[in-house]
Amino acid sequence: MARVMIHVKGLPLNFWTEAVNTACHIHNRVTSRSGTTVTLYELWKGRKPNVKYFHVFGSICNILANKEYHRKWDVKSEQGIFIGYSQNSRAYRVFNNRSKTVMEIINVVVNDLEPTAKRTIDEDHEAPNVPVVSSTIPTKAPKVDIQADSADRNSKSSSKDVTANDTELIPSIYVRKNHPSSSIIGNPSAGITTRKKEKVDY
Repeated sequence: MARVMIHVKGLPLNFWTEAVNTACHIHNRVTSRSGTTVTLYELWKGRKPNVKYFHVFGSICNILANKEYHRKWDVKSEQGIFIGYSQNSRAYRVFNNRSKTVMEIINVVVNDLEPTAKRTIDEDHEAPNVPVVSSTIPTKAPKVDIQADSADRNSKSSSKDVTANDTELIPSIYVRKNHPSSSIIGNPSAGITTRKKEKVDY
């Protein structure tokens, strides 16, 4: 189970011990044999385990640094990788990407939906990939007309004349917001009226 957890997230083998500890922690709290409904944790402690705090191993997380003094525009969290659960407290074990250390901290926001944490280890402090939104402006493009005579087609040294005779519009991606005047209810020159405002006829 530990090998699968490391390879699915693409983590280096340095996290092998953390993966084994997390696998044992999960194994003790989940039913392992078919036909039984009792977990190993229930046999030892006599009560059902709480699994609400489980997160995906190797997920990207944000470590909230609340012990340090922060000014208004300072960064209040650091990025890390979730690697397990603490043995002694409710804290999570997290690998901090900035300091390259494993720490136990309770103030963590784990993103379980992130597909992989591999790129956060490999790429340190690079600019994030911002999607570039391109828009097209309605322009007129020349329509290309290729003219060739039948005599030129037969000869080996035929040349084709390219001329720009006609123009056609390239469609725009913008949505037209003007509605037809036939769909307007009431007098458009009267302005905006609400239901509570009474209309006074003079």
